[in-house]
Amino acid sequence: GMDNKIRVWEPFTGSPLAVFSDHNSLVGLLQRRGKRLVAGSTTDGAVSIWDCDRLQRAGHIERAHLSSITSLDHNRYAIVTGAEGCIKLW
Repeated sequence: GMDNKIRVWEPFTGSPLAVFSDHNSLVGLLQRRGKRLVAGSTTDGAVSIWDCDRLQRAGHIERAHLSSITSLDHNRYAIVTGAEGCIKLW
């Protein structure tokens, strides 16, 4: 089920490496960038960028949208759409 955490697993052994739990609401979307970074969006409109090598948050946008985030693309920039119908580039 969904919760407010992002879990990082070691792919070969299946053992947990980290749990990123600083989100205030449900994590709905994840987007990986390269081998290191993961972007996660939440139902309260926030986006966090996590560094999987350092096992810490690398960036955060508290109110990327006023409502739930409906899509997320994280390449050089974060492109985020919200349920209110807006597209934002961060």
